Amino acid sequence: MDDGSTDGSAEILDSYWKTYEGNPGEKDLEENRERGNSGEEDPGENSEREDPATRMRVVVRHEQNHGVSHARNRGMDLAEGEWITFVDADDHLEEGFFEELLQAQERLDVALVSCTERILSNHSLTGYEYLEYGIFNEDSHVWGKLFRRGEIEGLRFDEDLRIGEDMLFLLDLALRIGLKHEVACVQSDKYVYRDNPEGAMKQRFCASYRDQIVCWQRAQERIDPLQTALSHYLYTRLAIIRMMAAMLVASKIALLPKKEWEMPEVKRVLADCKSEIKVCKRVNGALIGLEKGYQIKVFFFLLHPRKYLECYKRHKKVREEE
Repeated sequence: MDDGSTDGSAEILDSYWKTYEGNPGEKDLEENRERGNSGEEDPGENSEREDPATRMRVVVRHEQNHGVSHARNRGMDLAEGEWITFVDADDHLEEGFFEELLQAQERLDVALVSCTERILSNHSLTGYEYLEYGIFNEDSHVWGKLFRRGEIEGLRFDEDLRIGEDMLFLLDLALRIGLKHEVACVQSDKYVYRDNPEGAMKQRFCASYRDQIVCWQRAQERIDPLQTALSHYLYTRLAIIRMMAAMLVASKIALLPKKEWEMPEVKRVLADCKSEIKVCKRVNGALIGLEKGYQIKVFFFLLHPRKYLECYKRHKKVREEE
């Protein structure tokens, strides 16, 4: 599924599609690209090929650029196979990726297999366990995973978010799985992740960076009704994450020219950061659970937000624009 961006993923998909025999011709592929660019949403009009050896069907769909979440949701709408995986445009899969994950799936009979070093276990996990030890322990991305399509039926990515949509999708799945042992974790080097310097987390502060706060607030809303089923540590961990997220946003604001600190939109986000920290530090064990460095940052920021911004800017050696 091509999301319509200019990162070269469309050409990669087209090149891969052409390696399979028995496909419609070049004209069909180009017509499909034109249909996607026009904004038409006919799920029956795709460029597809079937590998005669494996009977694997390859479908390429070109869409207008509505963001990665829209592309993933469209891909799930069109998917017909038993298993679904997501690959970021900058990354690639080594040979044997699917074999490793499917071996774990067959051994434990689970609905989700995750490539992660955060959980070392030869046994399957419940959804709640994976939420606590995986998703809330930095395994919050959808790449490097294998999903049974039937288990994620009806789940979709939040298309209004640019940050945190992966985490919320996984959280929704973990809550759906609940107490069932349907998650396996494996260590694998077959998924090759490339750190994108142009990624959302690396860009200059803009309004959508507030999603770093919003996504974790939505996570809180989703788990609050389950306090009797989930551990207290999980809620403490979430409060810690929310404070760290707020400080990340504040630090991103600090790198802006000082004159932009006074912009109404920036001041609102900065106030949101302060409010978020005040709420979360009241959670039992959250403040002491922060790393010492973050504890100092939190106290400094709450005491004097502007001084914190100035000190952080100097620390990062960011020169003020003339």
